[in-house]
Amino acid sequence: MAEVYPSIRELIPHDGPMVLLDELVHWEPGRARCRITITPGMHFVSDGAVDTIVSLEYMGQAVAASCGYAAFRGGNDIRVGMIIGCRRMDIEVPTLRVGDQLLIEVREVRAQEEISVYECDVRRGDEPVASAQLTLYHADKPPGEGDSFP
Repeated sequence: MAEVYPSIRELIPHDGPMVLLDELVHWEPGRARCRITITPGMHFVSDGAVDTIVSLEYMGQAVAASCGYAAFRGGNDIRVGMIIGCRRMDIEVPTLRVGDQLLIEVREVRAQEEISVYECDVRRGDEPVASAQLTLYHADKPPGEGDSFP
């Protein structure tokens, strides 16, 4: 029986229209797969197309979903994360179109409390779209939120 996952909005700390992914479709420790269908009116869509560089954000949100579901399973709070590095990014197609269904897979390479590294792939069916190795910073709150300075 397939596992039923919480809504993507429950797993990532984004609000409103910046939640770009549709759903988490597979999770195991250190690995996740998410799905998105590009729709008209979605952030970054212009004239029916999205520049493939936006898949960097799709990958980051898939990492957030993976970490968010791990936290959910452990009864912990969802943490914020920020992409702080992209060691390499390969883009196979220049643009994506409204109606494209993408599968984003992320695999943890290494992780510590605040820093993690993930290998990420985006595919449209069997066709590779983009891949990258991302370094992310994780925290309980965004930088600057509630900070006081002397």
